[in-house]
Amino acid sequence: MKDRNKQARAAGQAAAEKYKKGWVCTEAILLSLREHDLLDVPDELVKASTALGAGLGFSRNTCAALIAGALALGLKYGRTDRSVSRKKSWSRVDQLVERFEKQYGTVSCKEITQKFSINVFASPERINKCMDVISFTTRETTNLLFDSKENFNDPEKEAYFAKRESKHSYP
Repeated sequence: MKDRNKQARAAGQAAAEKYKKGWVCTEAILLSLREHDLLDVPDELVKASTALGAGLGFSRNTCAALIAGALALGLKYGRTDRSVSRKKSWSRVDQLVERFEKQYGTVSCKEITQKFSINVFASPERINKCMDVISFTTRETTNLLFDSKENFNDPEKEAYFAKRESKHSYP
């Protein structure tokens, strides 16, 4: 576990540094996970993630660092066959969102960076704030990539999933 925590911290720091050097948040996280041998991230996913930076194409909506974490978890635990459970992916993303909201109080890029208007969005203070978000999200994503827990923390979500998974389609 200590080695995993050390890897998570190193990947988080590397992602933040990549961001500082000009990679968008999504690219920085995915590239860092790949370069630290934590996840086999194809170039196509990194390329596609470019459009998600700054809260989805600079719209400052959902934080793109969080989206990068969800993409990474989906890449490892997602499915290409409808008969395979979504739970492995969704439960981990749900945990990532919970941890993110606990840390930042929101999943909104605009709210996280609210004191930085568009005119000062390139300020060192805003960049440092986003570097913190990127580092945190990379660390938490790394931990979840290797976490064996596949249950939701919310009993209602767990019950819903048990019911839905048995049907494999919507009514």
